[in-house]
Amino acid sequence: MFAGRPRTRADCIDGPRPCPWIGCKWNNYFDYLDATGERVRRNFPHLEPWQIAPERSCALDIADRGPATLDEIGAAQNITRERARQLEGQAFVHLRAAVRRMGGDDEAVAALLRRPGPRERHLG
Repeated sequence: MFAGRPRTRADCIDGPRPCPWIGCKWNNYFDYLDATGERVRRNFPHLEPWQIAPERSCALDIADRGPATLDEIGAAQNITRERARQLEGQAFVHLRAAVRRMGGDDEAVAALLRRPGPRERHLG
């Protein structure tokens, strides 16, 4: 166990749940909507941080479970399936730009952006 705020996934993987570190970017209690962190949205406005279901408190815990549908992602973030789809699309745009900046060609981009079927979707 760690003394203080965890710095790596190894530090927090066996930590308390729901996760008490609401300032961590992987904690699902807050959603920081811009790079400055000025606009903050509470994903669960009707709950206090310690009231969130343990399996929903950390995005890394959710990702560790493997593939998830848009409905499952939406439930974990307290957003609609459609909003989860929109965020997934934005993530693909950012991924495509990053691959191209690193010198990847269209084939590499296509391989990374191949859209999985509904049962194969991953958290991003």
